[in-house]
Amino acid sequence: MTGKWYTMIYDPRVEQDHCIRTQFKLLDQSPNFASFSTIRHSIRASDGSIRILHGIGRKYGPDPFSMLITMGQANEPCPYFPVKVGQSLSGKNENYKYLVLTQALKQPTIVLARDPEEFNNQYREEVLDYLTRFGYWKNPLTGTELINTDWSKCNKQELFYGQIEEDENEKIEGIKRIERGGLLNQLEGKEKRK
Repeated sequence: MTGKWYTMIYDPRVEQDHCIRTQFKLLDQSPNFASFSTIRHSIRASDGSIRILHGIGRKYGPDPFSMLITMGQANEPCPYFPVKVGQSLSGKNENYKYLVLTQALKQPTIVLARDPEEFNNQYREEVLDYLTRFGYWKNPLTGTELINTDWSKCNKQELFYGQIEEDENEKIEGIKRIERGGLLNQLEGKEKRK
């Protein structure tokens, strides 16, 4: 589940940003539990500025569906959970190719994919059929439908996303160095007291 995910389909009532890419980073893991952070990068529709949101996710047990994820948006306090995951067509034990995430009343719903081009070529029709057949595509209360992301218009932003990742990794390494330094200082202080 960790790594980059591209938003392919989303609810326009909730999401006004474009070119949304989310990074899942593992924080802690045990046999029946995992926690991870979500770092979401997007382009604001209103002014074209970059928006970064931080959320969390928790996985309970071995089942891929036993997971709750928040994306960090103030107007979405309820967590998302997976209702469909896409296996690799090769049948090999690979990472999931896409995730269909929703909230308790099937609204809002988002579809994330590892690779936008691969999703469009191999999985889009399957996912659209699923969303339509099981009532996720059109909101029965408002009549609004989900919309698709055209990642061909977003790829120019990939350099920016890559730079953010590098900056975040540098910050994480810096924090680890500080923590190691603090631990060493604590150990040295204990040695001096003896």
